[in-house]
Amino acid sequence: MTGIIDIKLEQHSPLIHYQGNQPGAFLSAHALKAAIDHKMGNQKVGNSKRIVYSLDIRPQGQINKVEYTDLVGRNNKLYFGDMGGRSPSITVYTRGDVILRVGEYRFEADSPTEPGFYEAGFRESLKYTLAFSNFGKRGSKGFGCFWLAGEEPLKDYLKRELPTGWGLYKIPVNNQSSYTQLMRRCFEIIDIYYKILKSGINYPDRNNPQRSLLYAKAALMRFLAAQTPPETWDKRHIKDRFISGGAPTGAKMFRFRLGLAQNHEYRHKRFTVNFQTLRNGNVSDIARIPSPITFKIYCRNDINADILFYVNPFITDSEYQDLRALTIRATRNPPDTGSPLDMVLADESDLDLNALLEFTYRNLINGNLITGIQKAQRLNNTGAKKVSDTLGDIKSNLIKVR
Repeated sequence: MTGIIDIKLEQHSPLIHYQGNQPGAFLSAHALKAAIDHKMGNQKVGNSKRIVYSLDIRPQGQINKVEYTDLVGRNNKLYFGDMGGRSPSITVYTRGDVILRVGEYRFEADSPTEPGFYEAGFRESLKYTLAFSNFGKRGSKGFGCFWLAGEEPLKDYLKRELPTGWGLYKIPVNNQSSYTQLMRRCFEIIDIYYKILKSGINYPDRNNPQRSLLYAKAALMRFLAAQTPPETWDKRHIKDRFISGGAPTGAKMFRFRLGLAQNHEYRHKRFTVNFQTLRNGNVSDIARIPSPITFKIYCRNDINADILFYVNPFITDSEYQDLRALTIRATRNPPDTGSPLDMVLADESDLDLNALLEFTYRNLINGNLITGIQKAQRLNNTGAKKVSDTLGDIKSNLIKVR
């Protein structure tokens, strides 16, 4: 069977292209096709339902460009700051709906002949791909979200298609002044939520180095401490080794299961700690670890959106499972006289990611994480006050959909 299908995709969040300075850079047909093929199993030799098809992406209307820092701020360095290189200007493509032309497709199999059989199957594969993938840089943090025009809301699809027992969470963002302001607010919320989840927050008081304007321990650390028996936070191992001169054994690295940036380092007043990934004692070719938590920004209109997030089902893929063989080596710079610290990367039996999101949700809405924040009396209009206000918004608006 052959034919042509035109499908309209709506862009819900800005896209950061890997080659953003090139003319025509936008949603990549190659990247989209690879993701669809993975869903359909097209890579598998001998697949009885292998589909041969071409994709042509045709932008509709005006594709606007904005500067990256206009969306995420110039001082936001933790989860939105590491973009590779030192370019002060990163182009973000926004509001560019596309027509996806699926052409010259053939189905190499004995197959049903009902009209529309394969078109419906292709649409379902496309929906799954768009629901569980974002495109371009910073995809896991909400950039590059597309969805089919005229289809059911993304929330309803995810609610139905996520694996049984997995959680889906939503943070509504309402009544912003413009689309750009809506996106800026969404990324502020995603950044603060992820900091609370993975690393904690610390705004030091420059007038008093002994205290912080705003301080909160990571939900992950509290989650590990609540296990039976309690698990040890990797930063405690790092301090034991490089500050106290200890020699921790059997150490595990939990934090990097939530993602490892390409050039991650731990900073102390007197030194920094750099990290390498090892496999069987040798330096691994894995320079970064993708975040298993995916954020989707679904716009209801230009001033209202829902931030949806969940544990991505890709954690069951063999490529992600292969991370179980990694060791994380921490090395001090400048070096000391002791050995590096090796920590085994935690696997799914050590860290239940859905249980972590549930723990974070319950403790956020109950105020247990918020009450752990120590505030100086004068936040005024500092960055610490803005973060404190955003945490309050998250606490008030966070919803568990399923």
